[in-house]
Amino acid sequence: YWLPVYAFIRRYGHDSETAKDLTQGFFARLLDKKSFATADKSKGRFRSYLLGAVKFFLANDWDKQQTLKRGGSFRHIAIDAEESEAHLAALLADETTPETVYEREWAQTVLHSVTQALRKDYSRRQKAAHFEEIVPFLLGSPSLTYAELPAQIGISESAVKMAVKRMRERFGDLLRDHIAATVDSDAAVAEEIRADLEHVLS
Repeated sequence: YWLPVYAFIRRYGHDSETAKDLTQGFFARLLDKKSFATADKSKGRFRSYLLGAVKFFLANDWDKQQTLKRGGSFRHIAIDAEESEAHLAALLADETTPETVYEREWAQTVLHSVTQALRKDYSRRQKAAHFEEIVPFLLGSPSLTYAELPAQIGISESAVKMAVKRMRERFGDLLRDHIAATVDSDAAVAEEIRADLEHVLS
């Protein structure tokens, strides 16, 4: 979850290098203090907990006094700042609040994580090639039509449609499982999914 935190800190007003250091320092502090152990699902969503934690971190002068520099005593997160900056450019250029940037990046991170889990699921079943051809239909960015795809993967058009249907169902299952680990009820899972989709589509 480093990217939503990094995005929040960047939009909060820090430059890229400072934001990298702050993100490292924030997660190092959480791990050092074992703060994740205090994240109680019954008291709210993990998404909200993490946002509150980073706000507290910044408000308590950790950016001035306790930032852990790269090469310090902790194993650091691999942060690709250049790729992140390109990804965040549009959000950082407008008047979007730090909270909105965080929420959008959280949603994107969740969907990316679930897509990666789905890719691994297909690989375990020796269907990695089918996954790469079919996943654009799941993500809404296909370069081929249902009629054109069969020639690429050697199955009928009706089989392609069924494969896409099954992929969407499996994606939905994995998404619910992923979110269920961060909230405390089925109703909260549904609300979180709706919120994530709204942020991705906004």
